[in-house]
Amino acid sequence: MVYKGTHNMYKKNEIKSLLSDVSITKNDWVYDLGCGDGQVMFNIEKYTGAKIRGYEISLIPFFIAKILKYFNKSGAEVLFKNFLNDDLSRATVIYTYLSTKLMSKLEFQFSKNLKTGVRVIACDFPLPEKKPTAKYSYGKHIFYLYEY
Repeated sequence: MVYKGTHNMYKKNEIKSLLSDVSITKNDWVYDLGCGDGQVMFNIEKYTGAKIRGYEISLIPFFIAKILKYFNKSGAEVLFKNFLNDDLSRATVIYTYLSTKLMSKLEFQFSKNLKTGVRVIACDFPLPEKKPTAKYSYGKHIFYLYEY
């Protein structure tokens, strides 16, 4: 089965492999920045039991995520909000699939505001300056893992 997000596409085994490699657990708070229709965050929740918060500022993907939240019986928080203007301090894991320009802004914000031990997973678009702790390749995607 293939999960199609608003901006990307993952196969079920790619998501499972990533979650296994980065060791997300039910004790984590995962923030999906730019969650689109929520497919990634709903699968993270399903396979790990982690608590999830997704941010989306595009109206149509946000509404799709809200509908899918209902059908998935998800406990995820889906916010119509710009994550650049929010407190990310509760996150233990942050997932991104964002543009190079946004990754530059986030790198600065992360370096100032993330607590020690937070892991950042960046799909296809790495942070420009910080060296990744690990790099994983599944299908057409490269995932960069950073630890703060």
